[in-house]
Amino acid sequence: MSTFEYRVIVAPSIAKKVKGVKTLAERFAHSLAEVMNTEARDGWDFVGREQFQVEGKTGLLGKSRTSEETYLIFRRAKAATTKVPLEERLETMVEMRERNKSAVVMPEVTAKPLEPAKTAEENAVSAAVAEFMFDQEENLERSVSDKPRSSASEPLSSRSSDDNAGNAPSLGPAGRK
Repeated sequence: MSTFEYRVIVAPSIAKKVKGVKTLAERFAHSLAEVMNTEARDGWDFVGREQFQVEGKTGLLGKSRTSEETYLIFRRAKAATTKVPLEERLETMVEMRERNKSAVVMPEVTAKPLEPAKTAEENAVSAAVAEFMFDQEENLERSVSDKPRSSASEPLSSRSSDDNAGNAPSLGPAGRK
């Protein structure tokens, strides 16, 4: 007994423009043929077409709408599957694993030669470069910490009245003492 699986797709509703095809009916027939040929390439046989009323909500307010849609129905025979007991499948898997173990060839591993040890002169140069970099970082940190803090980043309540006496913005006649 053969069993089938089915596929249902929406029939094309837009007739694409194609070179050499003039009328609307011919363009629609061409679009329909494209869909059917695509499905046939994957092994699907055309069974027929059906029309159904489809109800759905559309728009922001979710107004109910009913439309009639045309669907194309295809089918193809399912591959015949036989039920194999679990024990047999496990035995088969073990046999396959044993066959594959003997067939596996490990790639040859070659070790890279170690880099030659650094000479005393190279070690001294590396140490001097590291010390120079450390001194540069230390100088940079010191120069950043020596700069006065910007009073703009401090809250207004922590500023003293003498800090910005000459730099305070003018508040107009009412703000002057």
